[in-house]
Amino acid sequence: MGRLGRPHGLKGFLVLYPESDNDARFDPGSRLLLSSGDVLTVRETMLVPNGRAIAFAGFDDRTVVEHLRSADLYVEAEARRPLDADEFWPDELVGLSVRDRTGASLGLVESVDDTSAQTRLTVLTGAGRYQVPLVRDLIPEISVSGGYLVVEDLPGLLSED
Repeated sequence: MGRLGRPHGLKGFLVLYPESDNDARFDPGSRLLLSSGDVLTVRETMLVPNGRAIAFAGFDDRTVVEHLRSADLYVEAEARRPLDADEFWPDELVGLSVRDRTGASLGLVESVDDTSAQTRLTVLTGAGRYQVPLVRDLIPEISVSGGYLVVEDLPGLLSED
């Protein structure tokens, strides 16, 4: 849902870098998760120069929130919005088997990088790690329930040749 930045002021606020398309995710009372699984409840948000700051219940001091700097915020899976047919959550793609059109195994999706204009999958193969743009021309089929995705077997895409 977002990333926390440096502390702001003395009352437990941190700069917020939202990545959600739903601002209500940060309303007071909202529950957000850290990657550790810890749950934070939003106490308050406020506008600051160039963005917004956020404070959490039980964290009322600048020094107490310092350890949250650079933490990523998530929402519980059941609170996610419904997806369209061609949409996927990044955590659903990680761990999928990567196959070619014949069904031969090519590797595994190790991570999803959606921090730039083009979302890319990092695919771990026996020959190394490769970045594959998440576009239909290169990945024509994704089956989360089947545990795989199909990648076009183009020269140089998943190998050095």
